[in-house]
Amino acid sequence: MLSIVTVVLNDASGLEATLRNIALQDFSDFEHIVIDGGSTDETLRVICACSRIDHWSSAPDDGIYDAMNKGLRAASGRWINFLNAGDSYLSTSALRDLRLETRDTDAIACPTLWKYVNGDEILVGVDQRWRDKLAMPTTHQSILYRTDLLRTLPFDTKYRRAADYHQLLRLANVGRIEYSDVPLARFCEGGFSSSGVIGKIKTLLEYFRAVEEVDERHYSRFSKLQRSLSIYVKESIKSILPRQMVSRCRFAIRRRRLSIGS
Repeated sequence: MLSIVTVVLNDASGLEATLRNIALQDFSDFEHIVIDGGSTDETLRVICACSRIDHWSSAPDDGIYDAMNKGLRAASGRWINFLNAGDSYLSTSALRDLRLETRDTDAIACPTLWKYVNGDEILVGVDQRWRDKLAMPTTHQSILYRTDLLRTLPFDTKYRRAADYHQLLRLANVGRIEYSDVPLARFCEGGFSSSGVIGKIKTLLEYFRAVEEVDERHYSRFSKLQRSLSIYVKESIKSILPRQMVSRCRFAIRRRRLSIGS
């Protein structure tokens, strides 16, 4: 069985969209766990109106990764996937197509459809060289983890932006990651760790910190500054380029990443 964990805080409309998407899945061997951070909008009404939610709680937490840990502790499935409010699976057969019952591994990383704030959507393949690039192989929405192993590697909440990356580094050191070509989820740009230049730089610095802790690889201040400036320049150029040119560049990146993931 699969445990789908959805974390939400004051996002009733996003939660409704995610619940509708999950309800359309033709894969039925799952439980759905919703962890609310103490919402004050209509989120609780949405939760109570959905009969397909198997477990839910509502209480203040210490951020998204603390809430995801709560979902992890409540999960009873062999596999677990974090599909938070506003996220969605790409097709009604996405979960079935993965054939989880045949998988003998500790994590499965799948391609993701990135939806950018300007409306562009680009399918990005799994990057199997992610450990060399200080980047996730794909978004956490498109990763399924073996629940029992992940319980030994909970999200470390001292990482406010990159606990998923830190967790995956630790998992890769003790388990096996399978790279799939089945697209799983849609990721909408603009979340906490990917919003704005400053947000992306702060996330990158946490990536450096995670690698230094887990792999004991050390980076000079110059390396950190160089990569941070690269993000700043790239994001600044994107902000002044015509949308059509940005889309063409992203299409080229998509082709390259899909070739890496194949």
